[in-house]
Amino acid sequence: MDLRALAILLGIAAACGGAAHTATPTQDGSRGVQALQARCDRGEALPCDVAAAVFEIGAPGVPQNLARARVLHERSARLTFDACAANDQAACRRIVLSAKITYASSKDPDERKRIATLMVNAGTRGCHAGDFETCIDVAAIVHGDEAGPSDRALSRELVGFACVHDHQRACVELALTLVNEPTDARDRARAGELLEAACAKANADGCELLATYRLSDGPTAAAGARNAAKRACELEDAGGCAVLGHTLLDGIGGPVDPSGARVAFETACRGGDQRGCQMLQRLDATTP
Repeated sequence: MDLRALAILLGIAAACGGAAHTATPTQDGSRGVQALQARCDRGEALPCDVAAAVFEIGAPGVPQNLARARVLHERSARLTFDACAANDQAACRRIVLSAKITYASSKDPDERKRIATLMVNAGTRGCHAGDFETCIDVAAIVHGDEAGPSDRALSRELVGFACVHDHQRACVELALTLVNEPTDARDRARAGELLEAACAKANADGCELLATYRLSDGPTAAAGARNAAKRACELEDAGGCAVLGHTLLDGIGGPVDPSGARVAFETACRGGDQRGCQMLQRLDATTP
């Protein structure tokens, strides 16, 4: 993909995200465009794209000028890529988000692979610059085969990097990887530790997964499973409420509590969890 195409992609995302830079329309929009161009000349990428968007459609006092719009988009792209290369996490994130737009609409396998590679390169740099959500996004890309052969080691490294920096969503993702793709005997225990820590820090997904994890450990971990499910439900996690309902209905980790189970299943169903809805139907069918 050439620089012009990338510039156009970046411009789409920036024009949407950069609307706050535009002033209220007046009879003569040339002053606003001049101010945007001045900021663009100083090295700010977003004003370049906002000015380009104005030239693309025209405005009072600003006639349509597609050639000028193209120049501004291209400058924005150069500035954005240069900023990302200098470890500007916001610039790297912008590249990733813009590339996602094109990736979703592209039908050409070769182009999709090039775009995915672009996302991986920019996203990895952004991840290491401190954009931990991007760590997770890029880990998912390299775990698959969008950008070439699956690189599970890099995927684990990226979520691990974010987790070390206390990004709990990444810790939950890392725990799932350790359980589903263990590389040594300690991985399962490490996954449990990560989920315990995430749940303790009020991560609802971590609590729900911890409950399921403890259920698989057998009767000795039953009380821990119920407690984790209860905490997940308190954090408004519908799946956690469904797990809690099962522990209460079947007496797992504590006494049987049919009425408490019904409340948990109702909460899960209201939250969109189909297991909760199905269990409510079963309870209604079996209740005299």
